[in-house]
Amino acid sequence: MTVTKIEKEFIRHTEKTLRSYKQLKANIKILEKENKMLANMIATLPAIEYDSIKVQSSGLGNPTEKDALKLMERRLKVKNELENTKHMIFKIDTAMSSLDEIHRRVVQMSFIEGKSWVSMSMKLDYSERQLRRIRDVAVYKVTIALFGGTVLAKCPKDVRFMSEKDEKTVVK
Repeated sequence: MTVTKIEKEFIRHTEKTLRSYKQLKANIKILEKENKMLANMIATLPAIEYDSIKVQSSGLGNPTEKDALKLMERRLKVKNELENTKHMIFKIDTAMSSLDEIHRRVVQMSFIEGKSWVSMSMKLDYSERQLRRIRDVAVYKVTIALFGGTVLAKCPKDVRFMSEKDEKTVVK
């Protein structure tokens, strides 16, 4: 399999993302909790009354109004980060579901669960060398699934994609 320098950068990013999968899931829980907390803080701010005072409500002269805007800005950032993280998890899950069973299991065990090659070899009944090849093919496929158009656009036109011959070298 021919892999360009640009593809290697995307592959390294994919591997890093896969290794962070559990942490990304944990981050979603944290962000959801923070979002709720900020919503409660905003809801419990004292009301601002402008009836007796002739001022513009957007003048930000009132400390409560400043606090409310700060909380709302923070909540917006949290919501954006939450949506981005959820989207990344969705992309990973979708990419993983597009893999064959053996490719999916190898990626799951090596990156997400952090299993050793020896334990994977014993459990899956493949040699370590075969598992490394399977992993390389799987990561390449996940990379294309995650970054498809971007990877393809930045690669030279003469770079071939994985053929069936490449995949057969991985099979027992």
